[in-house]
Amino acid sequence: MGIKVSLESLQPQSLEVASHKLQELHQSLRDLELKMSQLGGGVAAPVQGACAPTLATSFTPLPSSMGAALELQLQSEKTKVAELSRRCQELELKVSTFENIVCVLNREMERSCTTMEAYNRQHRLDQDKIEILTNKVRQLERTVSLRDLSIVEMDGKMREMSAATYDGIFVWKISDFTKKRQDAVAGRAPAMFSPAFYTSKYGYKMCLRIYLNGDGTGRGTHLSLFFVVMRGHSDALLKWPFNQKAGTAVWVSSSLSVSRCKARLPTSVPRSP
Repeated sequence: MGIKVSLESLQPQSLEVASHKLQELHQSLRDLELKMSQLGGGVAAPVQGACAPTLATSFTPLPSSMGAALELQLQSEKTKVAELSRRCQELELKVSTFENIVCVLNREMERSCTTMEAYNRQHRLDQDKIEILTNKVRQLERTVSLRDLSIVEMDGKMREMSAATYDGIFVWKISDFTKKRQDAVAGRAPAMFSPAFYTSKYGYKMCLRIYLNGDGTGRGTHLSLFFVVMRGHSDALLKWPFNQKAGTAVWVSSSLSVSRCKARLPTSVPRSP
């Protein structure tokens, strides 16, 4: 991208007009000088030859007032010519100065255009680098998200393993019972599941499911507790259907009293899908 300044647009328009007037004044000056020479006197040209008669020439004298007026007009025209010549020289000097300024501006503009092109190239390179870094950041964010999910999954497995028992006996302590029961009554969390436990190291995998506000016919009046048989890693080694005796005991404690309730589950419980 470049900007070229036209030198012709910076030349004063009055320069051509002044030149034209100067030519007219020179022409008028020549005409006045010719008139002055004609009115100032006459010259008799002799005729060659012996028999040539002598011609007497007479001139009417030029009035002094008219001569003075012509002299004044001639001086005025000469003064105008000198003034126009001086103005032409000044205009030529200004035009030369403008030409130098325009040359300097053109060099500066070319330098600025070169610098701008370099900046544009660097900007494009920076944009490409930014895009590459943005893609890398997105990939890292996806990787971090996957790792976060893996961490959450591993954390859950670790909590499950730390809470698991392998002797068929599991004690489930429910903390903040009042708030959780309010959530069950409001329908926000009607059911809760306990961590898994096992009958042995390679035995059945089980858990408990509790409805703090009751379930089915006991909704709103009872606390419902269910025994759930889950899928385990050793199911292929076990006998199915599940035909073991299971029993539960519920202790409801408070600051005033402690009550105990026992319940007997069916002796045959199908495996949970």
